Formats: sequence, C-alpha cells, structure tokens
Amino acid sequence: MKKICYLINSDWYFHLHWIDRAREAKNSGFEVFILANFRNEKLVEKLTVEGFKCIDTRIKERSINPIGFILDAIRCYKIIKKIKPDLLISITIKCLVIGGVYSRLTKNRVLLNFVGLGRIFNSRSIIDKVLKILVKPCIKWIIKYEKSYLCFEHEYDKQNLLKEVGFQTERAFVINGAGVDCDVFKIQPEPETKEITILYASRLIKRKGLPDLVQVVSELREELNIKINLKVAGINVPDDPDAISHTAISEWHRNNQIQWLGKSDEIPKLLAACHIVALPSTYPEGVPRILLESFASGRPAITYDIDGCRSLISHKLNGILVRTGDLAEFKERIRELILNKELRLMLGNSARKTAVERYSSKIIINETICLYNNIMSENHNHVRK
Repeated sequence: MKKICYLINSDWYFHLHWIDRAREAKNSGFEVFILANFRNEKLVEKLTVEGFKCIDTRIKERSINPIGFILDAIRCYKIIKKIKPDLLISITIKCLVIGGVYSRLTKNRVLLNFVGLGRIFNSRSIIDKVLKILVKPCIKWIIKYEKSYLCFEHEYDKQNLLKEVGFQTERAFVINGAGVDCDVFKIQPEPETKEITILYASRLIKRKGLPDLVQVVSELREELNIKINLKVAGINVPDDPDAISHTAISEWHRNNQIQWLGKSDEIPKLLAACHIVALPSTYPEGVPRILLESFASGRPAITYDIDGCRSLISHKLNGILVRTGDLAEFKERIRELILNKELRLMLGNSARKTAVERYSSKIIINETICLYNNIMSENHNHVRK
C-alpha cells in the first residue's frame, strides 16, 4: 500500500479544507498520514476512527523564531523519515519549506500546495519582507528539484509565485480550490422578509475585511432606514498579530452592529437564511471557501478584486467585484444588492451554475487524486498547467 503524508500547520485547517480529498485518497487505496499541530483530541479520535494515521508535530504555526523553526523542522524530518511516504504533500508556507527541503535532501517526491501566497509575499511589514528575502531562494532551490511539484488554487498565484522566484517549471499545476459539495450546499429561494441579511464567514483577522463591513453596514442602516442583519460566523485566531480582538467583536455584538455566531458548523443553513455574502478581504487568498459555498447555494457574493476572488467571480455576471480598498464603492455596490432583488437572483443563479460546472467537490477531488497518482507515476499531463 502506497503512503501519502500530509504536512500542515493546523489540525482545524486540515479538517476544514482537506478532509474530503484525504478521504478519497484513503478510499483509493492509499495509507494516509496527517502531520499537524493537533490541539483537538476529539478531532484526532474522529480521524483515527476513519482510518487516518494522526501524528502531532507540535509545529509552532505562527512563530517566526528561527530556533523554534529549526526545532520544528528537525522534529518533522524525523517523523517523515520514519514514515517513508511515497508522496509528501506540504501545505502552507512553513510546511512547504520544511517538506521541500526534506524531500530535496532525501531525493523523495513532494507536492507543494500553495493555498494563496500568504503574508510573506504580500505584506508591507519589515519582518515579512525579511522573511520573503529568505524564503524566495529556498523555494527556488526546492522547485528546481525534478521530483518537486507545485499546485495552486488559481492561475494568478501560479504566475505570481514563479515570477517572484524567477524560475519556470512544467511541474506546476492548478486545481480550482478546495471544491464545494453541491449536494449539501443547495440553491434555495431567498428569505421572503422585509429585512436584509448579510453573511460574513471567515477567520477573524483584520485583512479579511470585517471592520470595513461593519462600518459600511452601519452607515447603510441609517441611510436606507431598512433593517439589515449582519451575521458573523468566524474562527478566532488570538495568536495572529492581525487578529480582531474579542473585545471588538463583543462590542459590535452588544451594539447590535453584528450578530455574532462564533464558529459555526451550520453554514448551509446560514446561507439559506441570508440574501448576500460579503467578503471585503485584502488578504492574499486562494479561493475563499465561503465564496465557493455561497456560489453553490445561489447567493450573490461581493468582494474586493483580489486574485483569489477574481479567479471565481466575473463582475456583474456571477458576483460583484470592487476595486480593492475602495470602501465607498463597496458601500454603493452593497446598497445596489440590497435594493435590487432581481440582480441578487440573477447573480445567485449564475453563481450556482459556476459552482456546479467548475468548482464541485466531485471535480476537485477527482483532479486531486489524478494528480497524486500521476506524480507517483511521473506522468505530468493530467491537470491544468
């Protein structure tokens, strides 16, 4: 039995974005190992019962301490060496570097999954700029290795990364995001209510745009004299330097600016109960999961015109794109969606069609397993290059 090993920072991130693909890999006959910082014992039990081999790397997800990174790398190297996977799948920048360096040194196959390019390639902070200077030549050295493969969620990231490192390769592929189960997320009539419900669902970091959305919705409530519910479901990341504080969330909720739902496992119900999905994110996204889910549910989405959102949304055809950072324009486009039901329905129906034809989990999972199989057989002609 061939072994596949996922190397990823967080247990919750793996379960949210990768579990369906891992299940299909297991069902296809692979022995699947998951290496992550496992904090949730119940999740470990659940994955173990399903037949996955879960190993706690204790990797420090957001630490930039060089000594801590070296210790994380050594610990991961020892674990991977013991497993001897036929394919190592590295996800997120820190794990890309650790897995890539290990595979090049040991002459093993590695698939580097870029789920967005992250802060290192887009941040203006001095620390991130220094990290970028260090990471770029490392990634270039890794991808020059003939058994390294790259996978991106959209073409923009692929072109940007290869341009950044100054190296072109035929071993770089694109698979459209994590996919969405179009049988779970079904199109339904929008709620017949006088009030409008806007849904925001994402990690609670400032660059994901929630502060901007709270401001815009608060202004529109006063200007339109319409009851607008802003429902917020999200994942707290208190150790992230860009995190939105619990104090801010509590204050918005107390002032009725948002309805705070916390982390929710009922996104299909929340989408069915809303009229609009908004994500004014400036974060360097892959393909945002909430947008895939809103598309499958036939709900119109409005976002900033960043690469990951632009790869999914065609402006005024299946969603709304606004020039990044233009808060006044974002406000006007939300106003338009609130007042124009026909526009909402047209965009929602078109979005559903896009989800079914291009982003269905059946399509994405099939392409992913084909990629795994063909990498191990060294056949490179299987998905979009």
